[in-house]
Amino acid sequence: MTIITPSEQCQTLLDQINDKAKADLSFSEREFLIECILKEKPKKVVEIGVYRGGSSAIILSAMDTYADSNTHLYAVDLRSEARIYPSDPNRDPVRESTGLHFKVGYNVEEDFPHLKDRYTLHTGQTIHHVIDEIGGDIDLCFIDTVHTVPGEILDFLSVLPYLKKDALVIFHDTNVGAPHFIVNLLLISAITGDKYMPLPNHAGQINANIGAIKLSQDTEKNIFDVFNLFGVPWRYDVGEEEFNSLVKHFSRFYPSEYIDILTRARNLYASDLGYHNIDLRWWYPPLIKIGKNPFLLLLRKITNKIKKMLSKKYNN
Repeated sequence: MTIITPSEQCQTLLDQINDKAKADLSFSEREFLIECILKEKPKKVVEIGVYRGGSSAIILSAMDTYADSNTHLYAVDLRSEARIYPSDPNRDPVRESTGLHFKVGYNVEEDFPHLKDRYTLHTGQTIHHVIDEIGGDIDLCFIDTVHTVPGEILDFLSVLPYLKKDALVIFHDTNVGAPHFIVNLLLISAITGDKYMPLPNHAGQINANIGAIKLSQDTEKNIFDVFNLFGVPWRYDVGEEEFNSLVKHFSRFYPSEYIDILTRARNLYASDLGYHNIDLRWWYPPLIKIGKNPFLLLLRKITNKIKKMLSKKYNN
């Protein structure tokens, strides 16, 4: 494991852009992201999961310190519009009050317009639909999407064949602390390569909430370890059409026995997702095909109230 500490250049840059970058990243996570960019100096970068575009702005600003005509960030998000959550520290009550929705990626367009020439934003599709258009020889990939199974496992496997053999892959939310938001913790453990980590920023953390893997020739040799993660219970189903498209994409690069692992996992878990999809429906509505039963929504509300009552009882 390699511990990444922020350089003076990193701290100076972050001081300049921190207030304008509307990213759901803590200060130390922003430092880590910038320092990884400064250390690796990638030319071709892919970001999967955009939201406001705050992390896009941070990546572009770091790349701007060494950029040339070949330096470019390709950002991909399933959504064209995103819904805010009330506790969001970056919530803009004026901009985001109407319908609680905003345009994905607006932070770059509105607050960092001088960087737009090196930025291509794809919305409305998952990464495997657009990766051929983006192309290969990718130096660095930043993944921050659903955080639940199958989520980032699908994202990583979709983009891996297009990454350079020594590319750096960064995952956010690797230590959320919630039982169902564990995908990136699992991935950073399962993917073969040198692990880049910052130090935890408070005593309650086992590890930091962001990390990276420097890929190697052994990464693809040990890719079974990643496919095996599909055995963790799924929290949502991608739907029949999307699944068939993923299988077609994966079949170009991975052995059939690994595709069979994915297929068996989906067949096993897709029939038992009615309750588990409720939390994610508002987040990625095009993905969620099940779990819309009003009775289950009511049951969840009642369950949450009981949990709160029990929690107060036992904490008093």
